[in-house]
Amino acid sequence: MKGLVNFGMNNAAKSQFLKRSLVINNNKENLKAVIDQRIINQRIINNYNIELNLLKVQCIEKIANTYNISNNNVKYLVIMACHCNTEYKLLTIKQNIKYLMNNSTELLLINSSDLIYSNQLKEYCQSYSSIVYMEMLNDNTYDFGKWIFGLNTFDYSKYNFVIFTNDSFIIHAPIDHYFNLIYKNNVELYGYNNSTERRYHYQSYLFSIKRESINTFINNFNIRREYIISENSDDVITHYELTMTDWFINKECFLNIGNIPSNENRNIFFTNNSLYDKLKKTNLLPFTKIKSINPILLNDTENFIRTYIETETPLEDNHGEIAASIETPLPLGL
Repeated sequence: MKGLVNFGMNNAAKSQFLKRSLVINNNKENLKAVIDQRIINQRIINNYNIELNLLKVQCIEKIANTYNISNNNVKYLVIMACHCNTEYKLLTIKQNIKYLMNNSTELLLINSSDLIYSNQLKEYCQSYSSIVYMEMLNDNTYDFGKWIFGLNTFDYSKYNFVIFTNDSFIIHAPIDHYFNLIYKNNVELYGYNNSTERRYHYQSYLFSIKRESINTFINNFNIRREYIISENSDDVITHYELTMTDWFINKECFLNIGNIPSNENRNIFFTNNSLYDKLKKTNLLPFTKIKSINPILLNDTENFIRTYIETETPLEDNHGEIAASIETPLPLGL
């Protein structure tokens, strides 16, 4: 106030000056808020466009590579790591086998031994001439340990590619495009999708390795085995899944979603429902992770079957229909 007096202002002038200063400050704050909101809106629009373009490109790639797998004239071995201790796991495994088996594929199923549903699963597998059923004691290497057990026990030399998968997810639609892209890319490691959660990697629920690179996979498993200490899966994720892309020089994946802005540092199945719903709707990611399902529903067999087992999304066969199906409106006000 003393400073104002030095300018020769009376009380009325002082009051008017302060009011104007307050208006100017409020206008500045309002202008900053408007600019900030416009920046946020533009970021939302940019992310939307990036997602939309990615989905269109990936849909076209999927359609172009959805053809009879036998045309490739190669053989695939699928090694499926299972822990069939519940009825919903048994139902999930049967469902996934339906989509993993074809004329070019044989399946080696490695299940944890002495589980309540083991005999039922074994009988189911024995009804197929192209499925080999094995058991091993479950240990803290989880699915990676089962995959290595399969490679050390079964002769994989007659197969061009080995596909590794587990029972952590449910398949809802054919994935012929993935088999065909494994053949076309012909790289050491071919994942289904990448992720940047914690660090860049391919999620390990579904990936393939070229026969000539299997020893690289086995050697890296053995090198890191001493670091697998915890009884939960944390060490397996840290030392196997998250580092696997470092083991191979040539690698690719089908869904390149890890580095798009809306999915950075996120898990597509658990922390990005918006993008996950679009990918699932277009059958680019026709999977449900079991851990994402309400436990009440998991234990309600009738509802579980109706919701997750008997629901196959029809394959899209027209580019325009797919493009239209993912043209979701922007949020109101943008």
